[in-house]
This record gives sequence, structure tokens and C-alpha cells, in this order.
Amino acid sequence: MIARWHVSLSGRSRSGSFWSMKSSLPPLFPTSLLPVAANRSIISLFVVIVTIITSSCAVSAEEMNNSVERTCRITVWPPYLLRGEKIPFASFDGNVLCIIGDITRNEANEAIRILKENDIRNIYIWSGGGDSAAALDIADQIRTMDIDIYVWQLCASSCANYLFLAASRKHVLPESVVAWHAVPHADPSDPAVFQQLDRRHREFFEGLGLDDALAGRLPCHWNENRQFRMAVMKGKRPAWTYSKRELEEHFHVQGIEEMWWPKSQHALSLMLRKSKMPPVYIFHTCS
Repeated sequence: MIARWHVSLSGRSRSGSFWSMKSSLPPLFPTSLLPVAANRSIISLFVVIVTIITSSCAVSAEEMNNSVERTCRITVWPPYLLRGEKIPFASFDGNVLCIIGDITRNEANEAIRILKENDIRNIYIWSGGGDSAAALDIADQIRTMDIDIYVWQLCASSCANYLFLAASRKHVLPESVVAWHAVPHADPSDPAVFQQLDRRHREFFEGLGLDDALAGRLPCHWNENRQFRMAVMKGKRPAWTYSKRELEEHFHVQGIEEMWWPKSQHALSLMLRKSKMPPVYIFHTCS
């Protein structure tokens, strides 16, 4: 019998992310380049920029025709590397907000400031999640605006729970995944904080007319999947992804304009290996 499982709001998951940005970066941003050391030679910096440009050009013409993607990967992010700086969590150009990395309180405040002070219409995001309360604050601001969100490679944990769901229109780009996860219900270290987060979480889902089982239920095959079961037992916090049909029909998610979804666990594992992410941590559901 499956015990009661609860959305990841307590303990480590409240301030951590599903994957740390430093430990699992998209291929375009290898860990050694964030930040680029100040004393790197001009030649090294030139190699960095060439790597970014060629990586972007390697993307299919269909993807690069997306002006939102070009804005972040060609216009916004490369100059930070050229200056030897770490790419910030939130940066923007025109009506496009570019988000990359873990969600923290300070990062969330900056993202919210940008959203409030500018006519942002699009969000391009790569995030393994992070602070649930901070993510909810960003999501609450997104809900007040008419925004499209574009997921590049990964949107997991609190990114999936809140930022993705809050957007008016949702786009999951080719070979990208939105992943949810849950942990066993346990007494949090700070009951008052946990109760407040739990209330906000439930109100958020109710406000969008969504079934909050989306963020807290295990995939239907979990007990038969040895890798998944072992990951749970070892406290690895595995995650799973849903198809567009299941998100719409079972959880009432609206506004999914396009969504790449792997046809099998094998296809998902290949994508995750290509993206330098551990394939054992995200599982294909049986929708």
C-alpha cells in the first residue's frame, strides 16, 4: 500500500533545488565557465564566446527561429562570459526574461523586480528548482501578467510546480523536460514555516483550478520500477514527467502550446545523458 506522500516543501527541499546549477549545467554552459576567472587570457575568453556561438548555431534552424531563444542564448548571456562574469539568474532584453539556475530568495527578488518594472511577455528558463517560497513569489507575479514560458532542457521541482504552471502559455522545447517530484511526509524542522508553505501551495493550485496531486503523487508504475524504488529508498528524490495529454486531462493544466515529451524511458534517458543530467533521477510516466 502506498503511504501518503507530500509535495516537497520541507527540510532540504525548501532551500535546495532538484539539481544544483553548478553540478548539472546545460551543455552550453560547462561548469568551468561559470564564472570565468578574471585572469583568463583574451584567447581563453575568445574560445568561450566561439563555443557559445557554435553551440547555438548547432541547434536546429527551427529552434533558432524562435526569437525568445535567440534573445537569451545569443544576445543576453554571452556578454557576461566575455566580461568574465557569472551569468545572473535573471536578466532580460526587451520583453524577454532569461532565467538560468537555482531559485533563491535574492534571485527571486531580482526576477520579480524585472517583471514589475518591464513589459515582460516571455520567459526562457533552465532551472532545477530551489526555494519553494521564493518560487511561489515569482509565480504569483507571473500570474498577474500575460506571459509565455519556454522551457529549455529542464524545469524541475519548484520551477515545475509554480513558474511553469503560472504562465498563461507554456512551451516545452524539443529535448526538454518538465519534472515533478515528491518526498515522504515528515515533520519539518520549522512547523510554522512548513504550514505556511503548505497553505500557499494549496491556494496556488486551487487558484489555477489544478489538481495538486500533480506535485505530490508518485507515477503509477513506481512500485514496479526497480531504479525508481531504489532511488526513493536511497533518498535521491527522483522525479517524473507527464505527457501533454495527461497534464490536460488528469490535472487540468491549461495553456500548453507545444510540448516535447519522450516516447519511452529509453528516449528520456538518452536526452538526459545528452544534457549531462543523471538519467536515473527522472522517470517516464505511464500515461
